[in-house]
Amino acid sequence: MKRNTIRLVTIYALAAIAIFGAGYGISGEFEEASASADYDVSEEEQSEKSDEDAASKNAETYASDAVSEETAEGTAEADLAQSPNKADGKSEQENTEQFWEKEADLSVFDNTLFIGDSRTEGFKLYAGVENADYYCGKSMTVDKILEGKKVTSGGREISVYDVLSQKQYDKVFLCEGMNELGWYSVNVFTEKYGQLIDVVKKYQPDAKIYLQAVLPVTDARSEKDPSHNNAQIYWYNLNIIDLAAKKDIFYINAAAGVADENGYLHPDATSDGIHLNKTYCQKWAKYLAAKLEGKIS
Repeated sequence: MKRNTIRLVTIYALAAIAIFGAGYGISGEFEEASASADYDVSEEEQSEKSDEDAASKNAETYASDAVSEETAEGTAEADLAQSPNKADGKSEQENTEQFWEKEADLSVFDNTLFIGDSRTEGFKLYAGVENADYYCGKSMTVDKILEGKKVTSGGREISVYDVLSQKQYDKVFLCEGMNELGWYSVNVFTEKYGQLIDVVKKYQPDAKIYLQAVLPVTDARSEKDPSHNNAQIYWYNLNIIDLAAKKDIFYINAAAGVADENGYLHPDATSDGIHLNKTYCQKWAKYLAAKLEGKIS
C-alpha cells in the first residue's frame, strides 16, 4: 500500500511539478543531514511531522495549489507545461530535441552567485557555468550556512558572509532542502531558510534572488529511501514556494529539464539515484538559462 501511495503521490506531484531534489556525496551527507537536525522535538513539532506525513500520502489534494514559475504571485499552471515542448505546433519530441541541440547562452549567469549543498557543488564542477561565483559544499544545510561554515574557494576559506560582502551581484540562486528532508519539522527548515534569505537581502539589496526547487530522485531511490523520496520532496517544495511568496522573491523549478516522462530523475542522469552527472548538470544549467532568457514561458 505504501509503495502504491508513493507512486500515486509522485504522479500527482509531477502534474504540479513543485517536487524534487538532488545532491552529491550521498551516503555520508544524507546521514549527517538527519543527524545534524539537533532540535528538541516538542509536541507541536511532532504534530507538524504527522501533518507532513499526511500531506505526503495525499499530495493530490495540493496539486492545484502549486506555483509553476518563479515569483511571489506565481500561477496555477504546472512547471512541466513550461518545458521546451510547447512551441510552434511541432511534436513534443521535435521541440525537445531542437531545444537540447541548441547551445545555451550561459552569459546570463554573469555576475551571479550560487549558494547550495553538494548538488550545487556538482553544478559548479560539471555544468560549464564558469562565469558565476559559488558558495557550496558537501553536507551543507541552511543552519550551517547561517552559522558561518567555511568552504574552500580560490585557495582560501570563506563563509557565506565573506562571499556576500565581497561584491554586489545581479542574481543569487539558493538551492537548499535536500539535506534537510530528514529534519523533524519542515517549519524548522523554512524558518532557517527564511533567515538565510534575509541575510542575502541585507548584503545584496539590488540582486534578484531565486529559490530553486528541490530536484527529483529516481524511481528506484524514491521507493527505498524513507526521507529522500519524491513525496517528501514535493512537500518541501510546496513550502519553498510559499516561502518565496512570503519573501517576495523568485521560485524556479528545473525539474522538467532533468526528469523522465514519469517525473522521476532520469536514470541516465545519475549513478546513485540522486546526484546529477556532467550531462545532466549541463541540462540543468541550460534549463535555468532558458528560463532566465524567457525561452521557456
